[in-house]
Amino acid sequence: MKLLITIVIAMCFNSCSTVPTKSDLKFSNTQSWDKYFLVYRNEKFKTFAELEHITLPPPPSNTSAQTDEELLVLLTYQKNRTLVDINFINNSIEFQTQVFNKLLLSDLILKFKETHLIFQMIHNDMSVLIAKQKETFDRVRPEYLSHKIRPSINTPAHPSYPSGHASMSYIYAEIFSMIDPENKEIYLKSAYRISVGREIAGVHYPSDTEAGKALADQFTAIIIKNNDFLQQLNKAKIEFKKINQTF
Repeated sequence: MKLLITIVIAMCFNSCSTVPTKSDLKFSNTQSWDKYFLVYRNEKFKTFAELEHITLPPPPSNTSAQTDEELLVLLTYQKNRTLVDINFINNSIEFQTQVFNKLLLSDLILKFKETHLIFQMIHNDMSVLIAKQKETFDRVRPEYLSHKIRPSINTPAHPSYPSGHASMSYIYAEIFSMIDPENKEIYLKSAYRISVGREIAGVHYPSDTEAGKALADQFTAIIIKNNDFLQQLNKAKIEFKKINQTF
């Protein structure tokens, strides 16, 4: 009898210990890293070592009132999600098909060589920074906190906070704005639409987007102090004026 009781208690303990409560849910106990981000998570900064000192505030806890409110926002987006929204979201999954001021990033690469070199210069460190921040906070994706959330795209296989799409799109927008300041508002609106699109898709909380923009702001503040970046930025400005048209 004692043996049976011991076995039952052990089974109960094991089953209870393997099912995390809502407050304990993280990316690491709900999903696994994809290969792309896994590589950058273990990389080092190559050009902008100062990025190591960037910090973000932690995201709201799973059981906080703010998280509950954000989930309601996502459910409202989901209810009102249109085919136009879905098409835009799908076209913005890959960065080369994102649109800034009516031009695809893939077209930009072909048309503006010097701007493309800027992106090549920042790409590794930008990706490393986002991956390391994601690993630090290990935030669970929205659908695991509310089973009412039904993403319109495949749920990304890396932590939710901060939003990588928000970070990258705002960094791109800031760089475009340095080269073409007259159209700054257009570039920022493009970044905003791409970022919020990830909320409409159901894969990011609004606070992920806010953190992504904050990360982009800190990233930009660091790279504009780098002489190599400034030299390449000047070449991109000259090229832009020579072509004499907006992106």
